[in-house]
Amino acid sequence: MVLIFVLVLSPQGFGGTDQHVYDYASSVGIAAISGAKVCLAIDNPRLVSGGPVTLVVTSTPQSLAQAVLVTSAPDSCGTSQLRDSGSDYYELRLVSGTVPPGMPAIAVTNSSNQLRKAGTVISGDIAGNGGREFFRSCTTAEGVHLSVWSGKPLKGKRNWHGYYYLGYDVQPNCTLKDTQPQ
Repeated sequence: MVLIFVLVLSPQGFGGTDQHVYDYASSVGIAAISGAKVCLAIDNPRLVSGGPVTLVVTSTPQSLAQAVLVTSAPDSCGTSQLRDSGSDYYELRLVSGTVPPGMPAIAVTNSSNQLRKAGTVISGDIAGNGGREFFRSCTTAEGVHLSVWSGKPLKGKRNWHGYYYLGYDVQPNCTLKDTQPQ
């Protein structure tokens, strides 16, 4: 008598059934200075005060700022420029770095992996899946498109996209890959 055993492995490896999938929609948003405040627009009503937020300023060279979430601020941070950027609004307090007035930054929450600067670019494994995410911004006629990519921008997969309305004309430089729906 011959016994045959079949071993089936999941593509995720030996991690068990509790595989964490990073939710870009509720973990990435847009931060900008609004009056004297740094504000965050994100689709996540469950962020808590004191939570860390990493800000990626996408102008060249890219830079990082660290912030903590102060409080929910739907009235004081729901400015017209952030209104289309998310449904939940928070006030942030900068701990290190700066955010340029009038320009948005990509805000990363719920990631235990640190972002690093290499040359003029910020990247890191925010999803915790072993790959690196990169950050990009480009402009259309009156706004800034912000995005997070697995792999190099415009070549890898776009995982998150946000739009920040500037309210004035700027020189467009976005490509179709920056703005097309996924």
